[in-house]
Order: sequence, then structure tokens, then C-alpha cells
Amino acid sequence: GFEGYKYGTCISVNDEIAHNIPRKNVFLKEGDLVKVDATCNLNGYESDSCTTYGVGQISEEDQHLMDVTKKAMYMGID
Repeated sequence: GFEGYKYGTCISVNDEIAHNIPRKNVFLKEGDLVKVDATCNLNGYESDSCTTYGVGQISEEDQHLMDVTKKAMYMGID
């Protein structure tokens, strides 16, 4: 991980902080939003990628949030 951070993957559920550490006592349920943030470093280059997944059927509001944030990301890239 970046600057000595010992985890290369962070997983957060619903409204948890973005860089949470996976825990054994958390069980996913229908409608949850799961963010998976993975990092990699190779030969001095750092990468970071985060994707949000819906567990089963998610609410229309959550789907809308996922859609508009993805659209905003691509608008920012362009």
C-alpha cells in the first residue's frame, strides 16, 4: 500500500468510510452497496481503482447514485 499502509485492498459497505479494512464480522445483505478499493505499486508507479457493487436488488436511489457518479467520473476524465 501507499507510504507503508499495510493493506492493498479496502472494502467498505454502505456509508462506511472509504478506506475501511475488511472485517470477518460483517455480512452482506440484499441491497447493500459495497465499495472495493484496490491499489498496486510496480517499479515506482502507484495505481488506485475503486468500484461500487450492489448486492442483489438495490434501491432506485442507490442505482441513481451509482449511475450519476460514474457519469461524472467519465466527464471529468474527458
